[in-house]
Amino acid sequence: LRFSISSKNHSSSTKSMSQYWLSALIQLSVWMLFSNAEYMEGDVNLFNDAGFSFLGHWMFGHNTGNSTENSWRSNRYKAGTLDITLRLHKPLEFDTLFELALYDDQPGSWWKLRANKSNMCINDNSVLSLNKSYPREYTTVEFRADPHDGNDTWTARINIHEHIVPRWWWVYLVKCDFDRTPAGDFVKNDIHYKLHWQQANTLDWNKEFSLNEEFQNTFHVVTPWFTLSLFIIQCVAYGMYWNRSAPKGYVHVIVKLLTVLLFLQFISQTFQMAYWLHLTYSGYKEFGILTFSFLFEISASIIFLYLLFGIFAFGWRLSVSRLNKKLNYVLIGICVCIEIIDFIIFVWSYEYYPDEESTLYRYTEKPQVVYGTLMLIFGLCWFALVVFGSVRDHLNGISTKIQRNARLTVSFCLLWTWFIWPILAVDATKTFGIHRMDFACDVISWCMKMLSFFIVVFAQHPANPYHARMFDFGRNMVHARYEKNESGIFDNDDDEESDDDVQPASEMQMNEIKKPTVFSTKKKKEKDKKLFQYGNRHQLAQDSDDDEESTDDSDSNINADANAAAGNNVPTVSAISMDAAKNEAENETLRDGKGE
Repeated sequence: LRFSISSKNHSSSTKSMSQYWLSALIQLSVWMLFSNAEYMEGDVNLFNDAGFSFLGHWMFGHNTGNSTENSWRSNRYKAGTLDITLRLHKPLEFDTLFELALYDDQPGSWWKLRANKSNMCINDNSVLSLNKSYPREYTTVEFRADPHDGNDTWTARINIHEHIVPRWWWVYLVKCDFDRTPAGDFVKNDIHYKLHWQQANTLDWNKEFSLNEEFQNTFHVVTPWFTLSLFIIQCVAYGMYWNRSAPKGYVHVIVKLLTVLLFLQFISQTFQMAYWLHLTYSGYKEFGILTFSFLFEISASIIFLYLLFGIFAFGWRLSVSRLNKKLNYVLIGICVCIEIIDFIIFVWSYEYYPDEESTLYRYTEKPQVVYGTLMLIFGLCWFALVVFGSVRDHLNGISTKIQRNARLTVSFCLLWTWFIWPILAVDATKTFGIHRMDFACDVISWCMKMLSFFIVVFAQHPANPYHARMFDFGRNMVHARYEKNESGIFDNDDDEESDDDVQPASEMQMNEIKKPTVFSTKKKKEKDKKLFQYGNRHQLAQDSDDDEESTDDSDSNINADANAAAGNNVPTVSAISMDAAKNEAENETLRDGKGE
């Protein structure tokens, strides 16, 4: 492996107008709490780093050259370039020599250094110097003590030649005899570095990207428009509910929240597109832009988690009309806590962890492992609530077997796409090439998230002919009834919604059913109170999938007459499914026809 270096000392030049604009963008990013640039810009102190300061790493592609032997050594067939600038904050007290060393990921290079940093230097006749057997290339960096212009800055362009396979490259600033040099040269003089990596022999669209990030800009330019399409589909659902509702113009809050979260997700991906386009054309990573994206994504995720818990775990508009106010607060608090953890991991993954020299791929590092483990735990807890709620609703006669199975099937799909995939991604990276790990997992992660959104959108969309089997978004919910209990989770007493949104259970009626088909239950004793208590369903007509046998309605009439005779004011509450109500109405019509 070879590279050529051309270096010179020079004084700081006047910034161009474009650089001032970049500085303004960086200041905006600082205001947003995050700022960092590609070019891998920062400060190092050799005294604090024990003589070995890590500057950055990057993955270059490879260039095999032409048919001529060793043509890859020519600068014409280089794999890429590294422009490096080192600048002292203050003049040195003594003339000082440093060494710049480049290592790649071959077994005899950086991996030897990772095992033991002392391998970087050797003791030759009591003189500490750079061990030249491990770095692929190296050069001497000289700073002089005299305070003349040009002595505080060193620059070089390094041509990287790699002809076999793509490889990672690391850059270090080395001072093997740092402890024998006056400490003032290091304590007072941090060294500012600026690296600019570029791929060679490729389109301008890709040259600013490390090979493990190739095609990320193309991917993030395309994805917002798929999200926008899904948002438009949900807007159509919103309009259909608006026009079909009675009275016209009523849209349930679930439909509204789903529409809002898709809009927030679209805004999030728009900021991601801006981030990657900015990197494509400037070579700078502005994490302020990326943070805007993540804040909108967190907002969308909080709403989606709230809907997952409310709808599938607690049966909101599947088996109950609305959730208790206290339960709402608990669910919102849980969802916010989950996303705060997600945000902390984001900061860890994008702001601090990449600065470590051993960090290569996001999906194989500790932040992803922690995130995947936590999401798996949250997902299993959520699915346990879903199973419990679905089985309980069915056993209490509040939902049919079809409704129960649909709820479990949709929830099981969401468990895999939303909660389990993050931990699977850690192992999935092994199936891809070293230069495609992050990109492939980013694509799959996006597909999993969009599939989760699509599942919920499709399940509640009016264009889906089976959506009524799961959801009831009418102003007066008749899909299921339940018996109110003083300590019930879903008690409506302290709900702030207006009374005309959902009528009290004692006043709800089924106008389409002309003959009573469901029956009341006796009120249980105080010692038997439960958090959630359904009315029993003893109905004549059932779905064909339901194995329960129909019963005679005289049983409930006897119970009602007995309660009335005893002077007990026991509320009678119905528990009926929409499908059962329709079947009963059809049976009544058939009986009337036969009688005639």
